[in-house]
Amino acid sequence: MKKMHVLMASGLALVMVGGGAIASAASNNSPAQPAGAAQAKLIAAAPIDTTTESKYTPIAPCRVADTRVAGGRLNNTTTRNFYLGGTTFFVGQGGKSGGCGVPTTATAVNVIITAVSPTHAGYLHVWRPTDTEPNASFMNYGTNFNASGTGSVGIATNGTVRIRNLTAITHLVIDVTGYYLAPMTAEVASNGNLVQGSRVATSFLIGATTSSYEVDFDRDVSHCAYAASSYFSGYDLTVEPRSGVPNGVFVLSTFDHTATADQFYLTVTC
Repeated sequence: MKKMHVLMASGLALVMVGGGAIASAASNNSPAQPAGAAQAKLIAAAPIDTTTESKYTPIAPCRVADTRVAGGRLNNTTTRNFYLGGTTFFVGQGGKSGGCGVPTTATAVNVIITAVSPTHAGYLHVWRPTDTEPNASFMNYGTNFNASGTGSVGIATNGTVRIRNLTAITHLVIDVTGYYLAPMTAEVASNGNLVQGSRVATSFLIGATTSSYEVDFDRDVSHCAYAASSYFSGYDLTVEPRSGVPNGVFVLSTFDHTATADQFYLTVTC
């Protein structure tokens, strides 16, 4: 269990958790009205930032598709889905067996797409299958050389991207060089239900009498840093790894040194 240190500054309680985690709560009375607490005005806590940029993870260039090996050329107006994330279906599209280490939870993938031996000039549309096909081309190509285009493309939850070839017939080679993952965040209601979040597998109230919560994410977070803040004023939160559950985070809520249910925000940084 990580050590915890409590600091007081300007009426704010800061709970420092090993690995740099911080849990914070104002020290005045709570509007949630725990037993014996005076009436107090609700103070809007700073919620999780759902617009936070995804974190980029570079990888060594890795081939996920080569239509010369499998799948064949794309004809004019042909639309085809390609797997960029996950661990399956890559051999069937000419890529590396087992994939390139891109998780299906990635929000986007950085790719290099090369048009090989096209019949004449053409262009490609590339987009996330759940989105509307864009009007702009991802890349244009000709017959003088094998042209490549590079950029970031969003992928579906099954790890796929959609490509439409236009005006020519060509082979495609697709390499990935990195991927983006959304931050791990959660807003949890006092009953343990998830209000909103990113990459959360489950959240629940472990014990009503102890006001202890567990939030589980999509990866091992046992060596990560945690930051928690209360939705209400006057609560103190402690946060630490969940013993025996590597993907889990344990949050304990108290008010005036008494276990009291609370709505809170949680961010995990690895």
